[in-house]
Amino acid sequence: MPEAAPAVALALLAAAAIGGGGAVLFVGLLLADRPQAALRVVGAVVVAGVLYVAGLGWASVSSTERVLEAGEYKYFCELDCHFAVTLVDVEWVDGLGAGGDRVEAEGRFAVVRVRAWFDESTVTSRRGRGMPLYTAPRRVRLVDGSGGSWAVSAAGQRALGEPLDALDRSLKPGESYEARYVFDVPADAVELRLLVEDRSLVSRFMIGHENSPLHGKIGFRAGGPQ
Repeated sequence: MPEAAPAVALALLAAAAIGGGGAVLFVGLLLADRPQAALRVVGAVVVAGVLYVAGLGWASVSSTERVLEAGEYKYFCELDCHFAVTLVDVEWVDGLGAGGDRVEAEGRFAVVRVRAWFDESTVTSRRGRGMPLYTAPRRVRLVDGSGGSWAVSAAGQRALGEPLDALDRSLKPGESYEARYVFDVPADAVELRLLVEDRSLVSRFMIGHENSPLHGKIGFRAGGPQ
């Protein structure tokens, strides 16, 4: 999550308000036959937009990739509380299921176990401790150092008896659960990392968010087929 996430969210809201409000004011001034004032509004909006984009770009190009070990937590900011995930372990198998329902991997199946946790120490007084947290949608994938990327295997998930959206469950403060994901990875893949990412579109426009363009990712070391 970005540093000072609430401030980053407010900055994005302010930028959107300036853009939207400027557009309304621009039209109003034109209708009032005040073209010079309308042009000044356009100039102010452009300056604000350039400053925001510059901040977005600077935060991205100055960021670095981070690789966490199993057991370390990656945090997602929900503004008034924090949701965290960690890699528990990775199991490598050639196939899943039994009998006629068995599914064989094209390469090898990586069965990744992830723990999700609602950090109770991050709850604001407004939320209270009895209210469950429904997080933003997450995307889970494996990547390697050469740019390869593998999505969750639908066939592997069915054979394992796990849903594709295994992390889309509610939590109350202090609660945790484990979810498993299956990836069909080439047998010669190396230096794999697990990425658990925010899928919300708005995160791409937040300064310092790992989903913003060119920003470094935070992943978990997942090794390779064994």
